[in-house]
Amino acid sequence: MLESCEFDAKYGLSVLEQKSLIGTLKGRYDAVIDMHDHLVEMGKNIVRREHPDEPNKHSRLWIEEEIEHVMAG
Repeated sequence: MLESCEFDAKYGLSVLEQKSLIGTLKGRYDAVIDMHDHLVEMGKNIVRREHPDEPNKHSRLWIEEEIEHVMAG
């Protein structure tokens, strides 16, 4: 997916791993990418800043009250 956007995924992920921003766990058939807690929190803040009072416009939901509001809406 990243390479379809002309992003060198192997190099980019390697750099992020060297900087301890992500970790990878390689299984027999696949790999799992784990993000550092601070990176996850930064992403959440970016999403919430885009539309702070309109959770229905967020690209991700993780707060139970916001999920209930969007699903009820």
